[in-house]
Amino acid sequence: MSTPHIAGSAAVLKNLHSSWTPAQIKSALVNRADLVIKDAITALHDVGPTAQGAGRENLSVAAAGTTWMDPVSASFGKVTIGHPTSLTITLSNPSATDETFTISTTKFTPSTFGNTVPLIYNAGTLSAGDDRITVPPSVTVPANGSTT
Repeated sequence: MSTPHIAGSAAVLKNLHSSWTPAQIKSALVNRADLVIKDAITALHDVGPTAQGAGRENLSVAAAGTTWMDPVSASFGKVTIGHPTSLTITLSNPSATDETFTISTTKFTPSTFGNTVPLIYNAGTLSAGDDRITVPPSVTVPANGSTT
């Protein structure tokens, strides 16, 4: 059921913001989702990105979006140890005022929680920070401009 829900949400956003491009609508939906999905067995544990994607959509927050990311999410694929990779993300700000954002990372650590949740449910814990990823502490996007 996620496809018709997201398609409907995209249609609502296009109706509210007729000047938004499909990429801006996708960015608004993906980057304003709530990460609240829990495992399907116990409903107690967080699940990883392969099970929940960007999370659960939050249409009211997406509708109030004022900035967009391109690409909409960071995906590094398989990274070989000792061969760092990088990703450049462009933030666009169409508003009349500069916007400053705090940047952080989140680490997902898979766990079966003492074999109470099978690995196939991708349960685990989310924790702040991930020393494998380096990001600036904040970024300011100029009014009517963009930054990388």
